[in-house]
Amino acid sequence: MTPATDLSDTLVFLPTYNEAGTVRDVYAMVRAELPDADILFIDDSSPDGTGAILDAMTGADPRLQVIHRPGKLGIGSAHRDAINMAYNRGYRLLLTMDSDLAHSPHYIREFLALSVDYPVVVGTRFEMDDSLAGWNAWRKLLTLGGHMLTRFLLGIRQDATGAFRAYRLDRIPRATFSLVRACDYAFFFESLHVLMLNGFDVGEVRIQLPPRTYGTSKMRIRDVAAGFIQLLSQAVRVRARRQLLLLPRESTACARGGGTGSGAVQAEWDRYWSGSQRAGAGIYDAVAALCRRLLIRPALDRALARSFAPGARLLHAGCGGGQADENAVSRFRVTAIDISPVALARYGSLQGRRVPIVCADLFRLPFPDGAFEGLYNLGVMEHFTSVELDRVLSELRRVLHSSGCMVLFWPPRFGFSVLVLRLVHFIRTRLLRRQARLHPAEPSLLRSRRATAELLARNGLVLEAFRFGPGDLFLQVVVVARPADGRQ
Repeated sequence: MTPATDLSDTLVFLPTYNEAGTVRDVYAMVRAELPDADILFIDDSSPDGTGAILDAMTGADPRLQVIHRPGKLGIGSAHRDAINMAYNRGYRLLLTMDSDLAHSPHYIREFLALSVDYPVVVGTRFEMDDSLAGWNAWRKLLTLGGHMLTRFLLGIRQDATGAFRAYRLDRIPRATFSLVRACDYAFFFESLHVLMLNGFDVGEVRIQLPPRTYGTSKMRIRDVAAGFIQLLSQAVRVRARRQLLLLPRESTACARGGGTGSGAVQAEWDRYWSGSQRAGAGIYDAVAALCRRLLIRPALDRALARSFAPGARLLHAGCGGGQADENAVSRFRVTAIDISPVALARYGSLQGRRVPIVCADLFRLPFPDGAFEGLYNLGVMEHFTSVELDRVLSELRRVLHSSGCMVLFWPPRFGFSVLVLRLVHFIRTRLLRRQARLHPAEPSLLRSRRATAELLARNGLVLEAFRFGPGDLFLQVVVVARPADGRQ
């Protein structure tokens, strides 16, 4: 498979320490390979002036960023900082490599191609006879010795000590990296070990490393000794306390599923749509269905007619039972997705074969970049936490065409339905002593227009409309947003 041509959600990270002689060249080569990607350098106060050179380069490239740290804090900690920043800003793919030209940017396209199928891709120096051609005996001994030890002690067949990697962050839960302790060179084998223990497949790109002609190796004897001790510690840890290196099962299942909702989230929504384990669900469901048909459906029809031309390809991102979609599927080419198979069965019974139906969660949509002219949902966004909202909005933006828009029906904190449900839940829990909720929690009800605009802006979107009125008895705000880079 070939990688997507739009790499605007890709971050390339290069740590620097005394790389004044190479940073210009490596930047130019990376930029030539990836003209649309963001590039991040983290410099640990290089005494040779590397930081100043990087600062001067940022003026000519708005997609180049430099972070200065107060001292030499460790190569592993630099990678951890880059990973955290990439998650915070919603990047789907993080590519890491060295800044001394040991890692040729010409391999980047191979990493991107493999990342379509593998959540982790590493460069391997042990698949070609001439991978280390020209290296001195000491460097070869260190590299081959490290490979043999990680293979023997941790069972890692791949090259575990190299920094040339690609991480599909949209398929790897952020919590995975919190299981990694090392902040120095051991970060590389420890992080790969943790990823593999949690079931993430690793692809390999065969790479050749040139002789070290720029500067000298930054690895000292004490680094080698410390790395060996940490390797032994990791080997003991996995045998004695393996559970400490594993994520909760539902976290990894959901991340790897890529199209089949699973785990606790799916189970909760399955219960909601089936009405099981919810006392009073029959009355609630009947009232909710009436509201969807009489109030929300007309409001949805108006909102979609304002935003999209007839026949536009739309994604209903979190379609539920589809009770408000009757007119939408007749006027537009709708694709419906939901994490709950129970909800999709209801949707199919209402809309029949007119609509492609896909089981998927909103963190990992199984569609190419820019696949839809528009997307919408009804009462979905409020069920995510603030951290999850960034991930969802980033993924929705990815599958939305740059000239498209999204229409989100989002209940506000003081919407009519919210107030009524609060009263109902109060009566149920305080007076009737029934603890089961009628619907999943809503941690992200809309607070204000300004807060909504800030949330969207953080994820590359521009708020175009914020409508709230009597058309649906003040049930939900209609939020209309467009990609910031395609605003008309």
